[in-house]
Amino acid sequence: MKKIIILLVHFVYISVGYAQYFTEKYFDKNKNLLMFHEVDVLLKEKNDSDSVNFYPLTKGSLWDYLVTNDDTLLGVRMTAYTFIKEIVKDTLMQNGKTYKEIKFYAGANSSNKPAEYFYQRKDSFGNIYEYIDGTETLLFDFALPAGSTYPSRYENQSWTVGKKYSVIGFGDTLNAVDFYLHDSNNTILQLATIIENFGLTSFYSTPDGSSKFTRWEFWGGIIQDKPFGELLGCGQNTLWSYYYPLHVGDVWKYDGYIGSFDTKRRYEIVGDTVMTNMKKYYYKEYEQFYLNEVTKEIASIEMLDSNGSLYHWVNDKPILNFKFSSCVGDTFSDNDGFLWLLTAKENIADSDYNYTLDFMKVPDLTNDHRIYLKNIGLLSLKGEMISEILVGAIIDGEMFGNDTTSITSIERIEELPNDFVLKQNYPNPFNPSTVIEFSIPFSGDVKLEIFDLLGQSINILINGFWEQGTYKIIWNGNTKNGNRLASGVYLYRIILDNKFSKTLKMIFLN
Repeated sequence: MKKIIILLVHFVYISVGYAQYFTEKYFDKNKNLLMFHEVDVLLKEKNDSDSVNFYPLTKGSLWDYLVTNDDTLLGVRMTAYTFIKEIVKDTLMQNGKTYKEIKFYAGANSSNKPAEYFYQRKDSFGNIYEYIDGTETLLFDFALPAGSTYPSRYENQSWTVGKKYSVIGFGDTLNAVDFYLHDSNNTILQLATIIENFGLTSFYSTPDGSSKFTRWEFWGGIIQDKPFGELLGCGQNTLWSYYYPLHVGDVWKYDGYIGSFDTKRRYEIVGDTVMTNMKKYYYKEYEQFYLNEVTKEIASIEMLDSNGSLYHWVNDKPILNFKFSSCVGDTFSDNDGFLWLLTAKENIADSDYNYTLDFMKVPDLTNDHRIYLKNIGLLSLKGEMISEILVGAIIDGEMFGNDTTSITSIERIEELPNDFVLKQNYPNPFNPSTVIEFSIPFSGDVKLEIFDLLGQSINILINGFWEQGTYKIIWNGNTKNGNRLASGVYLYRIILDNKFSKTLKMIFLN
């Protein structure tokens, strides 16, 4: 029986094009970009104050917020969870005025917070009033100049109009206003940011001025029937196939480690078929290098439905494997009985490619994380003594990163040789790949290296301890940094235990 072994080629990562998004440095929380960016632009002056719609109040509109606070789930601090603001209906109150009924509720199934209802209306100037316990109070006054103060519905607390400024968001320059709620000692208790056409986009609360906090950030919405942002709340303005692409020919390649040993994994969708449930499934081939061996097999037969549920075809039936259609804070169980929590969604750079979903196992005993990047798929995974990060991908014919090549293999022939042999490569000349065969009569340290005619090292194909045997290498002609060879004559040299060596020539034709 023949044994398949990986060719471990040193890899130098070069950040080109979208390859930069495959590095973990883009997950620094300080680099997380908000939906709106303040700009040094004069506030748009308008004579008709009602022409600036600061606070939309249209039935059916929905806002998706990421809420951060000190809540925990199974002992794990939840970095964020989804909260929804939805305008559900018109309601006539006892004062004879009609208000919009606004429902605030948790989108996350892990949150046990009850829904809350508020009643608000807009006057002819665009200012917002709130009706609570039979009393109407002014909530946001957009006509007042910056620095103005007015009473709130809370005893001994007032609102102050903060700065008025401009922001850029969703391709437009918009007016923005900050409102501060403070007590009689001028301790700020709440900060609300209102942006033209979007309403409340940011809210920060510190009860009694303590160190505890709650922060709301607008992530997406369906406002006046128009979708904005990457809405992953109840509105679900998302094609889940963006986060788990499935096309024949798609490729993902990862570098990482298990324990103290390096690994390489490569997945490729090699075909599709319609199963007995009349759904199209995709065959995903799996290739792994680990402990000087290559495993190559069909890893899974899978499909992703329109609801974001990933199914594997096992024993002639579909099995739920993963679920993408989640709000932040949602949990779900996979086929192995593990509980997963969607801990965060981020926009890590100013591009449609950079929305990410971060899933974590809970309870967090092994620090298992998976990060999925929109339009790419699985970006990285981490666990106890294991880590992998994407180094290259081909998605629907488009290449990302700079390493999607098949893992070059070495075939070990069972016969044990008595002589030290290096044979001529074949084919020669070659393109795109060639076979190099060698024999070592005893186990020892082996180094097989490619040089140009100036003696410069092009690639190191083998550098480590090898058992006695005869081996056939299939080399793809790449340099150590993943580039293709230029046409020309090259040398390949094998050294055994720094005592025995042989060198031959090969020709590459590009």
